[in-house]
Amino acid sequence: MNAGRLLLGALLIGAGILVLVGGGGGDLVRSGWPVLVVGLGVLQLRSDGRVTAAGVGIMLVGVALLGATTGLLGDASRAVAPLVVVGVGIWVALGLRRRGEPITAGDRARALAAFGVRRVRSTSERFGGGWAASFFGQLDLDLTAATLTPGGADLSVTAVLGGADVVIPEGWAVRIRGLPLFGTWDDTTGHVPAGDGVPELRLNAVAAFGGIEVRHRERWS
Repeated sequence: MNAGRLLLGALLIGAGILVLVGGGGGDLVRSGWPVLVVGLGVLQLRSDGRVTAAGVGIMLVGVALLGATTGLLGDASRAVAPLVVVGVGIWVALGLRRRGEPITAGDRARALAAFGVRRVRSTSERFGGGWAASFFGQLDLDLTAATLTPGGADLSVTAVLGGADVVIPEGWAVRIRGLPLFGTWDDTTGHVPAGDGVPELRLNAVAAFGGIEVRHRERWS
């Protein structure tokens, strides 16, 4: 499952429905959109592979916003959104998501960075691709110690109002295709030509108001 694109698609579908239905049906979309935030928290927990403060926190924010948009919180509803913005601002300013060791990926990546920084590293001897997504955050996927499968690897990367860096070792061929939605992607590697015996990373990129870069570790050293 390409979780990043699934969530981005859900956001676009919801926005389209809101524009189309306008009146009463639009009220349902306007009150129910925080369900997507709850889903983002679930995806973060799945990506981390364990219960983390980040995933639980995102889910709680979604629940609080849902209570505000549906009116379940009564007069307190008006204070929820500003408090959420302040909380996210403190979270980002203090760099709380930067703490801890990188998450270890196996033969396939399932990495998500939401409202913060997530570092993921794979040392697999048969890395076969997977997915990586960044929503309002920064994702660093380090593949410098990984080895691709003989047939190469297909990696799907999505960046929405955030950034994603894929760091690869020297000697890999890179092929990028996808869709830029007011975003960019860049390949700053050595541009090794594909051929027999050359490991190839095939990147399917979607950048929506965000940026994706494939690079070597020495790129910013």
